[in-house]
Amino acid sequence: MEWSHFYRQAKDFEKNLIQPDRLTVALNQAPLNINGVPAKTHVLVWGKGPDKPVVLCAGGLVNTAYRFAMLAQTLCTEFECVSFDWYGRGHSDHLQGPQSYGFESNVGQVQALLEMYKGRPIHFLGSSLGGMVAMAVFSQAQYVSNLRSLVLNDVGPRMSAGRRRRRAGALNKPRVFKTPVELREKVGISQRDFGPVPQPIQDFLAYKNTRWCNQSAGRVYRYDMACMARFEQDSQFDVDLWHLWETIHCPQLLLHGALSDALLPDQVQQMQQAKPDLKVVTVPDAGHTPSLCVESQVQMLQQWLCSH
Repeated sequence: MEWSHFYRQAKDFEKNLIQPDRLTVALNQAPLNINGVPAKTHVLVWGKGPDKPVVLCAGGLVNTAYRFAMLAQTLCTEFECVSFDWYGRGHSDHLQGPQSYGFESNVGQVQALLEMYKGRPIHFLGSSLGGMVAMAVFSQAQYVSNLRSLVLNDVGPRMSAGRRRRRAGALNKPRVFKTPVELREKVGISQRDFGPVPQPIQDFLAYKNTRWCNQSAGRVYRYDMACMARFEQDSQFDVDLWHLWETIHCPQLLLHGALSDALLPDQVQQMQQAKPDLKVVTVPDAGHTPSLCVESQVQMLQQWLCSH
């Protein structure tokens, strides 16, 4: 397969989707980008409507906003569905070196996004990193008032340093894809934790998560290596947000990939014991994190959100 054929397939798939509004905005108190001006955040909005409740979606460490494009096709009829690129990922600006990134930067980015929807009811969906950021943000009284529900996609309050180091080791190295076959093979490995994902969706996400690099004569991931260097530094320590998560009392849904190596059954059980009202759905044949793009998962999420 030639690149031209791969591009055509990905773009043809995208044409059949409901297209989002694309915003590139400098949020309040944005950190400086590599040019020394406030960094801009790339935001996608499906089903825009001031009278609709908002579903704000935050992806994992290297996800782009398009991670939620398939889910948004269904949700946008009843919700304003919003997703975004973390700083240094996708089409959001790169920051000034490794120390500009980190968990505090992620928290500040979400806090600023919430200011855009002040006074609107918010359903927050966080995959992996996005869920941990949600725990930090919504444990603060000034942000929890608009929170109608919280969906945690295969993430709990704790994650071990060992698991984080394994992830950092895979990400903190440049990778160039010289052919579509090579890209497909790598994406197939990295996305297998999502569970079964149709090939057209895999190709679409692979196209959106990478860019052409003339210097390397191939496609490379859309993330700043300085961001991954910071994650490798931070991965030497466990994450423990249990004390923050315990303060959040809105309706919560926990999606647990049955094969996940990040959210283990004992932690799921501890979370249920701490919050008996926590709704847990175990997704078969999925690891960390379920794709949220297959019909059964989308319908389940739509029904749960509409009921809250």
